[in-house]
Amino acid sequence: MSSDLSPQDIAGIVEDNVRAYCANISGDSYINCLLGHSPEQLQDFLQVSDYYGNDEKIGEILGNANLDFWKTLESEYEKVWMSDFANAIADGLRDQIQWVYESIIDDDSINNEEKVNRLKALNDALDKLGKAILNALKSQKPLSGDELRKYTEDIVKNAGMSYEGNFDYYLDYYENSLTESAELEALDTLLDSIGNIMNDIDKTIKEYNSQQLTY
Repeated sequence: MSSDLSPQDIAGIVEDNVRAYCANISGDSYINCLLGHSPEQLQDFLQVSDYYGNDEKIGEILGNANLDFWKTLESEYEKVWMSDFANAIADGLRDQIQWVYESIIDDDSINNEEKVNRLKALNDALDKLGKAILNALKSQKPLSGDELRKYTEDIVKNAGMSYEGNFDYYLDYYENSLTESAELEALDTLLDSIGNIMNDIDKTIKEYNSQQLTY
């Protein structure tokens, strides 16, 4: 490692290690772990050298760093941390949509015809959300948390159960913790997931209609 590593370089190294720790070691949920390694806590958790790869030269840089260096490092770390947090929120919303989809096909209390009807309704709800996200990305104006809640409520209805706020955990962080650019990043990631789930739903509908699947 070179001693002339920039704050941006170090921020990237730290976030890579935070990401690996939260994904594989912490034992806590990924989002909670990220929150425990927020930019405001950077100086505190960097007391543990694991977060900068136990590299002695980086340790020396941090040990000799002045206030301006730390401010710059915190700012650079916030950029990569916020991006990771945005994608974690998008992944959480994706998982909830996937859960709604799977809850329909796994519901033994309804027949295949009703499942097809609910899957079509779910696809319509996802299509509306996808179009709203696409418009938001084009205008570079993110959807508000309340706007997203209206769409997610329509999505959950198709599972044949009451809205229990399963999406709220992620939407609360979306509207209260993300910057505007990070909200757009979360929406962009979520849009890709919506497209993938809609493709899966289309395939499942075709399989039901051709009676190739039984549940």
